[in-house]
Amino acid sequence: MSMSQLETHGACPGWISLHKARMDGNGGILASGGKQVVSVDGPDDYIDNTHQYRLCLATLLWERLAMS
Repeated sequence: MSMSQLETHGACPGWISLHKARMDGNGGILASGGKQVVSVDGPDDYIDNTHQYRLCLATLLWERLAMS
């Protein structure tokens, strides 16, 4: 096994943790929930992730989706 870095583009979720991820059955990965790291004029903070994101594995394009 090996890992390598891939260049993605689009509306990525940034640094998230404690989230859930699953295959969507259409060639993508859905990520939702958990915490996002944000920095606003100071140290990093963790906030609730209130969005769902999809990564298309064919194009490596991230999309931010409406929460369901």
